[in-house]
Parts: sequence; structure tokens; C-alpha cells
Amino acid sequence: MKTKNSLALGLVLLAGAAAASDQSSVGVSPAPKAIQMVGTTDVWYEPTRYPNFANPVADNMACGIHLVNDVSGTYRVPAPPTPLNVLSKTISFSNLGLGSYRKTASIMVSFTLRAEAYQSAPINPWTNNPRLCSPWHGSIDSVFPGGDVVSMLYVNNTKFGRDFSMTFPPLGAGSTTNVSDPTITGSVTLKPSDFGGQFPDSMTFDVRWQNLTVGARAKTPAYMRNMTIFITPVTQ
Repeated sequence: MKTKNSLALGLVLLAGAAAASDQSSVGVSPAPKAIQMVGTTDVWYEPTRYPNFANPVADNMACGIHLVNDVSGTYRVPAPPTPLNVLSKTISFSNLGLGSYRKTASIMVSFTLRAEAYQSAPINPWTNNPRLCSPWHGSIDSVFPGGDVVSMLYVNNTKFGRDFSMTFPPLGAGSTTNVSDPTITGSVTLKPSDFGGQFPDSMTFDVRWQNLTVGARAKTPAYMRNMTIFITPVTQ
């Protein structure tokens, strides 16, 4: 027969075990989730700047000298050129089962982007659109000194983090083609405070790039760019 003291001790032990069980479940966060995507198509970025002009020999030398001194390396398009998407992924916290962690989770986005630079066609001042010189009968060299390709992360159409860039070496002159293929890598960490204290339930992540080279076309090949969205749920 149990005494009152032993019964009371048993109840205390049971209560303590229940409390320990409750405490062990508090503060346990779900496992992190990694969402990956890979590019599937070649993406080209046409030249945004004129090449450097050199050695004009023509019946309109004033225009030739103008091209050398004033047009070389300038933008063909409004500056800076528009960043274009090369990777895009939309996620939903609710669909991932993480809707209750929008105020406490952290997100790290990392990406790799291979870029190749190709010399574009030499510029003909007469047939270029818009026409650069009129009249023009003669010759002028197009020189391609290389330059930067820049990538960046956008979330819901807002840029986050810094630019990640790679510089291409000189690509030569005339119509020969030289190719270079560096890889740009980037990583950006996002916090709820970046979004006013809470991540949106739906988030679209875009890796975009800009071609800032002088006269060159840029390409990122299929399957040679990728993005990982790593979500870490945290219980307060």
C-alpha cells in the first residue's frame, strides 16, 4: 500500500516528466529547405556599347575622327542597359509548410553564372542603324577591348545585395572571334527585416545580368547557370 508521501512523490515525478517533454518540443525548428534550379536555354545579351574606332580612311574624315574621339565605347542603348533575367524562381512559404516562420526564417540565395564574350561584327558607319556618317566611303577599324558582365539578385522586382561582375580581356580587332568563359558567382543573405519585419508569402527570385563590355556579345549557355534558395526556419 502506497503512503501519502510516496504518492505525492510519484505525482511530482510525473509532472516533471511531462514538463520536460513539453520543454523538449519547444524551440525545435523544421529542417532547412533547399530549392534549386538550373538554366535550360542559351541566353544572349547583344552589345550595348560601340566598339572603339580606329584608323579611319574615308571621304568624310571629319566624321571618322568624330567616331574615334566621341563615339568609341559609348552606349548604343540608354545607359545603363536594362538588367535581363537569366534565372527566375517563385516560392510560397505556405506551400512549403513554412507559413508560420515568415518573421523568423533566414534565406540565403547563391548562384553561379557562366558568361562567354564574343566579338560582334565590325561597325560600318554607313549601314549601321542609326547611320553614323553620311557620306561614308572608306574604312575604319572596330576594336573590342573587353569589359564587364555584371550579375545581381532581384526579389519581387527589388534589387538586393551588391553587383557581382567579371571582366573580359581584350577581344581583338576586325572580324576575328575570341571567346572567354569566366564564371560569376554570387551569394545574398535575406532577413525578415529587409521586408519590413516579415517575408512575403510569395517571393520571386530573379538573377539578372548586364552586358557592359565594349562592342561584344555575351552569352550564358544552357545548363551552365544555377540558383539555390536555402531557407532556414527558426523558432523564437
